[in-house]
Amino acid sequence: MWLGQVDRSRDNNFNLLRLVAALAVLYSHGFGLAPPSPYREPWQTLGVSPGSIAVDLFFFCSGLLVTSSWWHAGSLWRFVLARAARILPGMWAMVAVTVLVLSAFSALPAAAYFSADTTWTYVLKNCTVLFGTTGSLPGVFRDTPYPHAVNGSLWTLPHELHCYGLLALVGVATAVLGRWHPAHAARLMTLAFAGAATGSAAMMLRAALQGAHDPRGRLLLMFSLGVLAYQLRHHIRLRWRWAVLAAAVLAAGTLLQSRAFTAVYPLPLAYLALAAAYLPGGWLRRFNALGDYSFGVYIYAFPVQQVISVLQPQVGLAAHMLQSALVTLLLAAASWHLVERPALAAARRGSAHRPVALAAGG
Repeated sequence: MWLGQVDRSRDNNFNLLRLVAALAVLYSHGFGLAPPSPYREPWQTLGVSPGSIAVDLFFFCSGLLVTSSWWHAGSLWRFVLARAARILPGMWAMVAVTVLVLSAFSALPAAAYFSADTTWTYVLKNCTVLFGTTGSLPGVFRDTPYPHAVNGSLWTLPHELHCYGLLALVGVATAVLGRWHPAHAARLMTLAFAGAATGSAAMMLRAALQGAHDPRGRLLLMFSLGVLAYQLRHHIRLRWRWAVLAAAVLAAGTLLQSRAFTAVYPLPLAYLALAAAYLPGGWLRRFNALGDYSFGVYIYAFPVQQVISVLQPQVGLAAHMLQSALVTLLLAAASWHLVERPALAAARRGSAHRPVALAAGG
């Protein structure tokens, strides 16, 4: 099976794959957010955690799917509208819920809480996202194991929007070039993100050899690999035996027991993501009927975990994670069905009335 034969099909496992990734972030955060326990998060000797690998998986999937969206949007307006509809309404709802609900957990009186600059900074920055986010509210979570942090997961969202912006910038240049040299237009996208992937991989390797960590470079690398996977989809073959080989490379990489693992795993992880998304069929595909809960899980998990730490300061790690996952899944389902899906439907209706302004061939 070639990736180019299935990339436009909605019959895949991306919803399930991204939900598992979002829950992996919740799992990793649990070791820092749950009341103190004797357990230590696994994989620390590799320089990454299950949560950080899950975020990398998000960025790879995003690069693949958003590039497809660019080529099929037909105009810059449609692309921007689709991306905004996927991120912003869910964020607005989360901001409203957290500001209102967490006022009950603030050490400040209600009047001081709602008039504080910190509260409105939280609202404005997290509702716009592009210029950064903030994860704190005044007087909230002062005595938790990870004090003062309301939503530490949000730091990745501006980086994702910046990746969208880079894709749009290259895409517009590609469309302009296509008017003069149609045969070379799509190659510009491939070359640009091959360069981005090579540069970020070099920075990652340098950081790994120095015992440092470069999360921003890693996120750009994974997004770029997703873009390249779409651009080269007619040359990527999906086979179970190659997926097993990729898993074996990952397993062998763990023997490094150092941050050098971060320089080894991106390519096999990317191939495993493609294999997991398209190769398994049968009953797994039925999950798509439920919807895409991954974004809701990602943006609600952290504050839910903090609330549970406040309400149950003696709860064990396993119980903390289980309760957090159940409450977060309920919020994520509500977010998808009440906010995110209607917003996406409205965006599709709105873009249908706009003329096609950019034409490009992927």
